[in-house]
Amino acid sequence: MEKTIYVHIGGNHPGSYAIQKFLADNRAALKRDGYLYPGRYPAHHDMAKEFRTLTLPALAKNQNLATHAYFDEISLSGSKNIILSSEGFENLGASAGKLKEFLKDRFTVKIIFYAMRQDEQLELLYQQRVRQEGTPLDQPFSDFVSSGDLSSLDYYAVLMPWMQAFGKENIIVRCYEKEQLPKGICHDFLESVGLTPNDQYSVPKGRTDRRLNWDFVEILRICNSHFKDDPGFHRFLVQSLEEINPKLDEEKKRMLSPQQRRDVIARYAEPNAKVASEYCGRTDGRLFYAPLPDLDEPFETYGGLTVEKVVPVFTQMMFTLNEKYQKRIRSLENRSLKRKMMVKLKKSLDFF
Repeated sequence: MEKTIYVHIGGNHPGSYAIQKFLADNRAALKRDGYLYPGRYPAHHDMAKEFRTLTLPALAKNQNLATHAYFDEISLSGSKNIILSSEGFENLGASAGKLKEFLKDRFTVKIIFYAMRQDEQLELLYQQRVRQEGTPLDQPFSDFVSSGDLSSLDYYAVLMPWMQAFGKENIIVRCYEKEQLPKGICHDFLESVGLTPNDQYSVPKGRTDRRLNWDFVEILRICNSHFKDDPGFHRFLVQSLEEINPKLDEEKKRMLSPQQRRDVIARYAEPNAKVASEYCGRTDGRLFYAPLPDLDEPFETYGGLTVEKVVPVFTQMMFTLNEKYQKRIRSLENRSLKRKMMVKLKKSLDFF
């Protein structure tokens, strides 16, 4: 039985996280419909990392890799359709051919990519670089825009190696904006892999947008410059800020003015038109439908951190950490009390 693998490669925005949570939460429902979402984690970042960092001989040799665990599960599965998902796949770039060679035409492969308009994506890309482990960014936003690596915003170039490896007919491009996702991205993703959404699928409730407010990003950026060689501290700070982000969230602010956003949109107009025409079959060359930023909309440049902003953040962090600590202590105390009660009960039973 020939199997079809749908490889969701991104892009790197909140929509990918929403898709991955949805797929992980609905593994059983997907399996009933003949679709396997292998593994037990929300996404396949480990497999994407292995393809980015290892040669094909190294991938083939080490049978303990996550990649082999996933494909062992795929081989044993009776499912005709497989879904893999990781934004890390997008970064394979020229190594997309490595995945093609690894699969050795054993599967029909479909590549799924959700494009986000570049003025929105640029701010998220900066946040991702500041938050990432390993070599987190410590550049101010303005420096990043003027000198940073923005190659991932050229979606035509991003898709080129995937097209060369798997063929244009096997590339599925969707657009991550409410104008083109009237029923939400999870509903849209099911349709993109040939499924009809129904009541057996549960859509995640609550917040899926993992972006931090800009004060939190600035705290991270400053700490990145002072604690370059302490990944443990960076990981702790990111997790702590993510935990309190909903509690201290503010109205979404932008780093780019309406005019700057329009300039970004204009910069990528040509590659966007190529994607719309060649991958979406749109003769008008229009990839995104959302209206352009209103030049008259209120805009205030982000003013940076102040003591008045920082103190509530770290106070909330200390409060949250104390709550977690107290909860842990209560859990340990309850387990200790339970053990003591079991010992007393056993002694009582032994007496009789």
